[in-house]
Amino acid sequence: MNNESLNIFLRLVQEKHEQLKFQITALSKVFVQENIDSKKVQAEECSSAAEDLARTLSAKDQPSWLKEIIRWTKWYSANYKNQNATFTAFQKIMPLISKLNSHQWAFTENTGDEDFDFDQLYERHKKDGKLEELFDTLINIIAQMVASGEIDSIRAKTDLERLITLLQQNKDGSYFSVMASWEFLRGFLKNTTWAAVDSIPVLKQLKKGFEDTVDEMDIELEKVHESIKSEMKNKYNTAVYSLTYKSQAKLENKSEEKVI
Repeated sequence: MNNESLNIFLRLVQEKHEQLKFQITALSKVFVQENIDSKKVQAEECSSAAEDLARTLSAKDQPSWLKEIIRWTKWYSANYKNQNATFTAFQKIMPLISKLNSHQWAFTENTGDEDFDFDQLYERHKKDGKLEELFDTLINIIAQMVASGEIDSIRAKTDLERLITLLQQNKDGSYFSVMASWEFLRGFLKNTTWAAVDSIPVLKQLKKGFEDTVDEMDIELEKVHESIKSEMKNKYNTAVYSLTYKSQAKLENKSEEKVI
């Protein structure tokens, strides 16, 4: 393959890679909503984008994360009406986002100087703050709600238990696992289960503590993003424009998103 042919091929792969990033980001957002038909449609869009990328590659060049995205988006489209389908698909697909976003296509003779381990960078800055502590606080508060015996609704209790599982599984995960959990958490605070908790007087104190912790986590995540942004600019002389963070407070004020 001559250089020009290689460049054309690389542009094609990169274009399809970016399209898949866009579709899977949209899927992570729609997963926290309640309209299951919208979730199915977006899962199909994501599956189509993943298959489109896969068709440009030989079988040996298809990363495992790509095959898993295809597998689980197709599975969700076929099973989306099942009670646990969204939760299962969310757990299977979201951890793959880190690999999707950080993947470097090794078709050139030279390796790029810009390569770096973003998750390692994130992990270091996360440990400098109190993000893990805040995750544990959220988990403990929800566990107290469930253990109180005040929640009569089986669905509400099940949803809270699933939230505990989600937070436990992803609190030590990659950047993208944590951010996907954060998006899910923000969506959870707007759903009917959280509204049901609000109607139980005994749980109001715990509910307020949970929401206060969510606000504190919002501030902490913004600090982590700013730290990463600063190091990337100083050390790598670069920025990752595909990574964005929207502060919950700024979202309510409809302010501009922060970009790393």
